[in-house]
Amino acid sequence: MKKINFIIAGYPKCATTALASMITDHPKCLRNKIGHTQFKEIYFLPEKKHFSTKELMTYDWYHTHWDWHKKDVLRFEKTPAYAFIPDGINMIKTYRKLFNQNLKIILAVRNPVHAYISRFKMYSRNNIYSPSKEDIRKLEENILNVEIFNEYPLLVDYIGKLKLNTYIAKHLYGYCYILSIKSLLNFMPQQNIKIVKQEDLKRNELKVINEIFTFLGIEKVNSLEVKNTNTAPKEKLLFPKSTIRSLESFYEPYNKSLYKELGIEL
Repeated sequence: MKKINFIIAGYPKCATTALASMITDHPKCLRNKIGHTQFKEIYFLPEKKHFSTKELMTYDWYHTHWDWHKKDVLRFEKTPAYAFIPDGINMIKTYRKLFNQNLKIILAVRNPVHAYISRFKMYSRNNIYSPSKEDIRKLEENILNVEIFNEYPLLVDYIGKLKLNTYIAKHLYGYCYILSIKSLLNFMPQQNIKIVKQEDLKRNELKVINEIFTFLGIEKVNSLEVKNTNTAPKEKLLFPKSTIRSLESFYEPYNKSLYKELGIEL
């Protein structure tokens, strides 16, 4: 039966591109090919239409993204949005149940405020969206009063009902890492999830990537090819310092829970 072995499932703007590039260099790892969607990231949500091509996504469609003639390799993909949204988490749950009970998940995390701001720098740089003063005012106004949630779907639903710009809202809840990780732990063992801090990767790429290879059960490497991925020029701050302080306060309880429950300090 066709099956993939692991997924880099989170989180956006946390060095997932660099991770995927370094993992792809290992001879035992086979990343998905660019299919007719023309995206490296597949964004597979079963029985939904692909956001780009509008094709109905089935498991057969999903599996066309790999070469199945190669033997003795670990097939993987990188779509960091999976851990960001409940539908993505449900995809992992269903795929694991139907195809691979030993599916492994890699999650890259970083300081959530830095990740959040980096997302909007990318949007602004690519002329997709730049937060207006009114958007920022509403963000500050609303997050000061958001209660602390213990379940990811409840937080997603709550923030979705706030009168915030769609871009502002959907990335706000995505970096409350502990909640989406707990959703994954509801149906898969902790030993099948590897959490990588972007800060650690930046400090010592070889050490971190070899920890990942050990997690995957393949040989370590002695060196890495240095690559520049997702590099961008320094830009002015899109959010005032008051908004940054509000974001820090919003994420603080979730960062504390991440450390208390999994020992990950951000």
